[in-house]
Amino acid sequence: MNSSKFHKKTWIVGVVFFLLLILLSFFSTSDSPKQYPSFLTESPSLTGTKAIYTYLRQQSDDVTRVTSLPHEETNTEELRMMINPPVLTDKVAEESYLEYIEKGNTLVIWKENPNDLFGIEATLQVDPYTKQTQQPSQVQSPNNSYEAVINSAYRLESTEQDNVLLEDSYGVLALERRIGDGHLIVITEPNWLTNDQITDYEHTEIIFDTLSFERFPSITFDEFHFHSSNGLVSPLKIFPGWAYVLFVEGIIFALFVLWYQGKRFGPIRIAREEHVRLGDERLNAVAIWHLKGKNYKSAILHQVDYLKEAIRERYGIPYDNSWQKRMEHLVPTLESLSTKDATYFAQELETVLNKDKINKYQFLTLSASIEKIREEVETR
Repeated sequence: MNSSKFHKKTWIVGVVFFLLLILLSFFSTSDSPKQYPSFLTESPSLTGTKAIYTYLRQQSDDVTRVTSLPHEETNTEELRMMINPPVLTDKVAEESYLEYIEKGNTLVIWKENPNDLFGIEATLQVDPYTKQTQQPSQVQSPNNSYEAVINSAYRLESTEQDNVLLEDSYGVLALERRIGDGHLIVITEPNWLTNDQITDYEHTEIIFDTLSFERFPSITFDEFHFHSSNGLVSPLKIFPGWAYVLFVEGIIFALFVLWYQGKRFGPIRIAREEHVRLGDERLNAVAIWHLKGKNYKSAILHQVDYLKEAIRERYGIPYDNSWQKRMEHLVPTLESLSTKDATYFAQELETVLNKDKINKYQFLTLSASIEKIREEVETR
């Protein structure tokens, strides 16, 4: 009765604790700020690019953001900004951007390591563990010198046909490459565009002097990679936060239930009946094998060997003594065994052991005598 009350009380406490945990988790996550991917134009966070996008929108009506690949109807002489895109593994997407450039448009890629992106080669020039990201460095353009924070450890490999736009003491930071009627511009400092760094040092001047936005009739911020299957949006954003809280707490609750139902106290004890049953089965199987195979001589030999060993352990009679001598030593100690019976048993046993085969009658008679002597030897 007390045990059932204890279990009932335990379950009530567990359920109440679980409900409180759900409520606390819900209220602690419901007011959390919205999370944005880095470099998103609608993101007001430090890693977003809402500041430059909003400023350009105020300066021109033809500034838009798109979430699709360039299409054939796209106007020429357009400036398209891709901020920190992944390396394109989709050939269709890559060919779509190349056709867009060849028609006379300008594609600007901002990425710290743009290696293998549209044929661009970049190499590691600065040890990323030792470089001081917050210390300004001198950045050179063909016409000016700027102070800027260099975040990228990679530098671009330029060719004779490329136009170097920015460089520092370690190498090329930005270059322009002509493709068809258009241009591809690659810059290794996407962090200059973020809300956190755009007004630091001379980042704003570098951006506007390098790109000259006023030369383009339309400006597009390409956010295709944020919304495609290869984008940067986390799969965890598919469901709201409270759904994941319930999911995790459900797993914890299930583990507690399984633990409660499967736990046991004290050592594991095997029932004696199991050992006895298996022992009896083994003995029965051996006995049936001897009887069906008529292996009477083999069975007698096993019994004789066991009896000789029992006599040696109990009375110290050597194992290799003859049965005649062995029985002479046993007569004074065994009350039920007379001298005549001992002599007859020894003679009969030696006669049987010298035979190749014995019949069932001899086996049963001699086996009964051996068993009787064994019991008296082990009990006295």
